[in-house]
Amino acid sequence: MNDTERLAREWAEMIKAAPEDYGLASVHAAAEYILATTTPPTMADVEWDTKEHHLAGATLSGGSEVVMMWYDEDTNLIVTEKGFAPCEDITPNGKRYELREITEPEHPETLTTMEDYKNAPVGTIMANRGFFPLVKKEPNCWLDPFCTIHRDRGMAGASRKILRWGWGA
Repeated sequence: MNDTERLAREWAEMIKAAPEDYGLASVHAAAEYILATTTPPTMADVEWDTKEHHLAGATLSGGSEVVMMWYDEDTNLIVTEKGFAPCEDITPNGKRYELREITEPEHPETLTTMEDYKNAPVGTIMANRGFFPLVKKEPNCWLDPFCTIHRDRGMAGASRKILRWGWGA
């Protein structure tokens, strides 16, 4: 890609990013034409910028999508989650990714089965819309505000939302 194509493409992408700022139909038509007739820059056309390219999406020349991890200066290759790719074969696609830990919730959001009610720790508070909350006083013993005792078996099958899990948070 030569400098003129690069500048024209950058201009067209700017127009597409803020179309409300450029109301003339001819401006939009020119931007559409430039985007349709020029190829997006590959990583060979741009300098690696960790803030911009680390965990950014890209498309390989074969069409598959990858996530760029880092640039290996020694080999002039981009490291992706699927392996290495030559800079000229990889085109940024505007997608962004993040690396984060996936954690399981500390407890279920609702109780439904007899096993759910049995496994809830003492101190758990749960409620069903339109009904009084119940608190687990001891194993197999749930109390409503009137101190009526409810047993796990009798509540099984009805889904109730957990408001507090055990005596903790």
